[in-house]
Amino acid sequence: MSSLERSQLPQVPPPSAADLARLRHKYERLGELRAAVGQHSAEQVRTPLRELAKEFPGSLREIDVLSSERIQERVTALESGSEPPEWAEVIHGYHVLMRVSLWLKTQLSSREDAPRLAEEVEHRFQVICAPEWIGRVAKPPRGRLNDLVFEALTAQFGRSAADLRALIFPRGNTEPLLGDGAD
Repeated sequence: MSSLERSQLPQVPPPSAADLARLRHKYERLGELRAAVGQHSAEQVRTPLRELAKEFPGSLREIDVLSSERIQERVTALESGSEPPEWAEVIHGYHVLMRVSLWLKTQLSSREDAPRLAEEVEHRFQVICAPEWIGRVAKPPRGRLNDLVFEALTAQFGRSAADLRALIFPRGNTEPLLGDGAD
C-alpha cells in the first residue's frame, strides 16, 4: 500500500449533478466514437478520442474495455438522475485525480514546490492534497501515476485497487479497439 497516512491521501468530493452530466456526455461520446470505428479511419476516431481523454484521462482505456452495450448502460444509469452508482463515483474520482496528477507532473520541479502546489490544486481542482502526496507524483509507485491514483481511491472507497479497477475498467473486449490501447 502506501507509506502515507490516509489523511495525507487526496479525497475527491462526490460528483455534483454537473459532474454527472459531464460523465454522461463522455459516455455518449464514447458510444459515438465506438460506433464510428470501421466507418472511419483509426485516426478520424483517435483524434476526437484523444481530445476527450484530455478532460477524462482513462477514456482511451474505457473505449478498449467497455462494450457498446456497457457504454449505453452507463449512459442510461447517468440519465436517471437518482443516486449515482458506485462505478460513477469511482470513475469521477479517477478522472479528477488523474487530471490533478498529470497537471502536477507539468508543474513539479522539486519536492519543495509541493506546499505551494497543494494550495493551487485545491483552488484549481477542489481537491485537498497533502504536500507529501504531491511529492510522490514526481516519483510514483513503479513509475506509474495510475498506481498512485488507485492508492488514493482505495483509501477513499475502502476497496482494493483490483476491485476498483475491475469496477471502472471491466474486462470485456479482448483487443484494443484502435490497436494501440495507449492512454
